[in-house]
Amino acid sequence: MKRILLAFGAAALSAGNITAQQQAKSYVAPRNEFSVTIQPIGGSLSYARSIAPGRLIGLQVGIGGHFIEYMVLAGRHFSEDGGLHYEPRDNATNPLMFEILSASAFYRMEPSTRWQIDVGARASSFLHLDSSDDDPGGGYYLGSYASVMYGWKRVKFGPEILVGVFTEGTFQSRSEFGVHFAPLMGRLTVGW
Repeated sequence: MKRILLAFGAAALSAGNITAQQQAKSYVAPRNEFSVTIQPIGGSLSYARSIAPGRLIGLQVGIGGHFIEYMVLAGRHFSEDGGLHYEPRDNATNPLMFEILSASAFYRMEPSTRWQIDVGARASSFLHLDSSDDDPGGGYYLGSYASVMYGWKRVKFGPEILVGVFTEGTFQSRSEFGVHFAPLMGRLTVGW
């Protein structure tokens, strides 16, 4: 898991070292982009518009997803078995979180045809299961996200990380800060 996180960070840092002039010379992103992102048991649709060479802003809506996931850091309720937690865990084991609906606003960097780096804000609803209950609990997430996609001109693959507040139950329920990692996504992008 540490290797995946290190690779994710290295990719984001190396892509950030390219200057705007180098980007303009090496690759000019299309003015408009439509993307379909696929995850195990889910996906999303997004539209982005160019604001500068290799820079876009956009909106994304999704249904399902993050079925293959790992909560890197959380509090007592959402932390993984044997995972990092900042307070004593409850006795629940075998956690699973599954996103139901999501909406995001993002900023996309495209330093070349091979890279897409998205950072943005997300709100989503999810189901959370563990050994403490037979029924899944509903919850919501509010926070930021980042994805680093690498591949070919139209098809790319990569991970996504969410950093924010996870709450299960009603608005009066206890919220926890968490870092959630989804290592497997694919994206098809069409530009015009």
